[in-house]
Amino acid sequence: PSPFDAIVDPNGSGDYTTISDACTNEANGALIGVKSGTINEIADIVMKPGQVVMGFGWYDDQIIVNLGNTYTWDIDEECRVEGFSIRTTNTTSGEHIIRMVGDEAIFRNCEIDVSGVTVLNNYCYAIGIDVSDYCQIENVLMIGSDSSYCGFLDTSYNVA
Repeated sequence: PSPFDAIVDPNGSGDYTTISDACTNEANGALIGVKSGTINEIADIVMKPGQVVMGFGWYDDQIIVNLGNTYTWDIDEECRVEGFSIRTTNTTSGEHIIRMVGDEAIFRNCEIDVSGVTVLNNYCYAIGIDVSDYCQIENVLMIGSDSSYCGFLDTSYNVA
């Protein structure tokens, strides 16, 4: 038996073809596994408290989550996201593509590729990560077209 409550497979052989559908339809605390491929999201990904979304092979670009120009990934309380290459072309000033909206969320072993984003007036909020209290960001690589917006993130936010 699978340890996962649901499987996302962009090729159609799982329970869902998008992470947003899985998070919407699965219960709080669900363990959601994601198979390799490219997932073109058509809605914001909004996780419920305690959900875990795990992918495998991010270092080989095996699981690519394309958030397009307008979508975001909201990580709720005690949620964990791990193992993805996330792409965006979002240039909305003040819009973070990853929003850790709940306390004690974990965002780990991912890369965020914004090399297709044209940074306007030195605003790079569109490529940022917004965090809540007691969140962890571990082993996250930011890739951009401007070297000032690239870097490796590995930190905890313990602000109450």
